[in-house]
Amino acid sequence: MKDISKVVMDAPTVVSAFASGQIDGAGIWYPLIDTIKEKVLGMKEVASTEDIPGSAFPTAFVSGAKAKPERDQKVVQVLQEANDWRAAHPKESIALAAKLLKAEEAKVAADAEHVKTMTTAELVARTKDGTVDKWLDGMSRFFVRTGQLQKSPAPSSFYAGDLYTKAAAR
Repeated sequence: MKDISKVVMDAPTVVSAFASGQIDGAGIWYPLIDTIKEKVLGMKEVASTEDIPGSAFPTAFVSGAKAKPERDQKVVQVLQEANDWRAAHPKESIALAAKLLKAEEAKVAADAEHVKTMTTAELVARTKDGTVDKWLDGMSRFFVRTGQLQKSPAPSSFYAGDLYTKAAAR
């Protein structure tokens, strides 16, 4: 970190700055990396979240502050069903997403290559064995290191793992 000058930019600015040669490197996510690769011949991707053991960003399901447990459980069940369908039908999911987004199917497919869609059963197992909490702890520590959080909150303060596993059991 001592050898670099950190400049905070929004995502489109990072893409433009890298493509125009104004910056030598960037930390950014997919599919924007693919956009840069199209514009900058010979660009090298030096690291990926896949290179960091135990890193993951699970899909987020959210609820309002005035939660109604019965409603939230039904919503989570619908989201679980949709996610399981997506995991079982990746090509159809890509086609439907492309149509919905009015995007090229090839671009949506390229973005999807960087996503591992986990099934409800996989997420329930990883919730029960503590893996999801480890992922969330890792993300929180990252946000503390980057100054976006002052301290790392307990995953139980923002992830309702019990609700997720209970919804899956029905």
